Amino acid sequence: MAGGEGAHDYHMAKDVNTCGRVGYVEIDSGRIGGIGPAKRVADCAVAQGVALLNHAFTSHLALSTSLQPYAELREHEICEYPFWLKPLAGDLTSDGLEREGDGYPRNPDSPALGIGINSEAARSYLVDAEMLRRPQMFL
Repeated sequence: MAGGEGAHDYHMAKDVNTCGRVGYVEIDSGRIGGIGPAKRVADCAVAQGVALLNHAFTSHLALSTSLQPYAELREHEICEYPFWLKPLAGDLTSDGLEREGDGYPRNPDSPALGIGINSEAARSYLVDAEMLRRPQMFL
């Protein structure tokens, strides 16, 4: 059983490991606060004999972020991989993490997340909007 993709901080994810007794702790690097907290969860999972599983079904940018915390953990083989990208997710990046012959994606060798951002495509999704504040009503 896997769990933890909804964890929004290290302590919630740690509770999934210790109290939930899952076989896989599934961490969303974007939701938990970044690569650093996700790496802390990975270290905790390894110490408790729980396998780590990334949570990244939306984009290759999210995939690259989610692979970083457990890139060195060779025995943690299961990887959530976004096959069918929504147009927005596909358009915003100029490249992706393709799977290799063995079916596994590899962390990029490029700096940072290793995924190029397509700024021009991002502009096509901009929408003019106006935000209005409603007056508070107290009863």
